[in-house]
Amino acid sequence: MSTAKTAARLIAAMLLTQMIVSPIINFALLQPIFRPPGFLVQSAEHASEISIAAMLGIATGALSVAIAIVAWPVFRRHSEAMALWLFAIGVAGLVASMSEQSQTLSMLALGKAYAAANGADGDVFRRIAAQVGSTRYMAHLMGLLTGGAFAFAIYCASFRFALVPRWLAGVGMLAALLEMISVSLPFFGQDIAFALLAPLGLCHLALVIWLFVRGFADRPAAPAA
Repeated sequence: MSTAKTAARLIAAMLLTQMIVSPIINFALLQPIFRPPGFLVQSAEHASEISIAAMLGIATGALSVAIAIVAWPVFRRHSEAMALWLFAIGVAGLVASMSEQSQTLSMLALGKAYAAANGADGDVFRRIAAQVGSTRYMAHLMGLLTGGAFAFAIYCASFRFALVPRWLAGVGMLAALLEMISVSLPFFGQDIAFALLAPLGLCHLALVIWLFVRGFADRPAAPAA
């Protein structure tokens, strides 16, 4: 099996892992603490779930770096700059993920302190909780934004060097841009447009299937200038 096909299947497996684990983190493990009356009251009761979610979140961020490392020999044959950009964005995604999960664990620590206080200084805790929750949300958005940028870099390189069908890579680039626009809206006082997130998920699913079945096209490197 060629290096390109081996790398493609490893990347597909890691992308699929991210696609499965991320919804579990956000919609299964963490969802209960964001329901009324909020994380300040409920996080102490869900300490194990929050800790697991934080560790899984860091792991999914680390997978982006691993994807960039596995893709390095394939992309570098065509453009070392593209390979470096993918690696740099992957590292930025890991940093964003670590920042988000550190804030998630801060929410847990604050919830435990509130539970131990038995309702004392409730107003003070609520003010701190509002700040911690807002900081975690901004870190979450930055993680989503870097995730979209990482996806764009993969599809852009795949399109430029025809490593996968150009129609798939082109649609993937557009879907990644839509995802980044959607998660940037809260920075301007708007809500996330969740409908704009779906295309990237569908493109990732199509890419994963293609990489498992066909892999990257094993094309010759571009001639040196």
